[in-house]
Amino acid sequence: IGSLSLTTAAAKLGILSSYNNNNELIFRDFGVTLLGLGLGYSFVKIITTAAKKDTLSTKDSRKLIHTLSAPLYMSFGPCIARNLPYIVITFTTFNHWKTQELKKSEKTSLDTKTAVRFGMGAALVGCLGTQPLDVIKTRMMTQAASDLTPYSSAFHCLKDIIATEGFSAFLAGLPPRAAYLAPLWGAQFFLNEKLTRAMGEMNYKGQLKKIVRGPSPGPGRNAWVKHKGVVWTVGVPKGRTRNADIGTQTKISLASIDDRLAQAGTHKSKIIEATVFLTNMKEFKGFDKEWKAWLPEGIGASRATVGVASLANNDKVEIKVTVAA
Repeated sequence: IGSLSLTTAAAKLGILSSYNNNNELIFRDFGVTLLGLGLGYSFVKIITTAAKKDTLSTKDSRKLIHTLSAPLYMSFGPCIARNLPYIVITFTTFNHWKTQELKKSEKTSLDTKTAVRFGMGAALVGCLGTQPLDVIKTRMMTQAASDLTPYSSAFHCLKDIIATEGFSAFLAGLPPRAAYLAPLWGAQFFLNEKLTRAMGEMNYKGQLKKIVRGPSPGPGRNAWVKHKGVVWTVGVPKGRTRNADIGTQTKISLASIDDRLAQAGTHKSKIIEATVFLTNMKEFKGFDKEWKAWLPEGIGASRATVGVASLANNDKVEIKVTVAA
């Protein structure tokens, strides 16, 4: 239970730190997290397994030290070789199932029953995938803690098992291992979902209190501003050719808005309001054609179009939008 708790805490902290501001998984950091998680889990499992040996009750301090150090030394590699793949298989399987389920249900998190079911299933997949490694690890730890000559390596242990017991020996202990790992990891992933939801809500509430500003294109300006779940930004036809018509300038302005909304972590499908400035209202139809083509089907905005005498850089159009974050 202690090792599982450590694993849960480390996983939560590590995986949360593996996301950027737009909640996109950074696979390099996630890989490092799983590596550290596997190593930490391996160390705890070795210590707790060694601590369960009956010889710990002896008063002979030398035997006590040997009992702890021999399994630790002899099985450290095999333990990592089992636990690291187990962590990777289990977490990857769960997250794959979770991603597919959330796409299908259009929800943001799993319900209790589904989280437990996916967690137990992922644990069983991990068990099956690492069972031979578990047998080797257990044999090496048992051998090292006994009076028998320890195996010289994991490969030595593998050859001995195959020679004396056959390949069926690698299934030994699978039912009890699956029986205790499945519910434990089911509970872990259930708690993980609860904690993720709670931390997400806390983070969202914290973000609502902040004014987040995008890159500054010049003094006194920001590409976008976000506050209380709303994003404000402006699109201009920057980089246009000198004689670009209203359609071209509108396309460039709307593409600029797309880029800025992506930076702010939102999308044009969440548009609320727009104010359009045109230097020539006779070109309204040319603008409106591009605007309609830009918005996703079924999406509209509260829009006002204003005629102005001129715009910066002699642009024909400037578009200001308000979008939900």
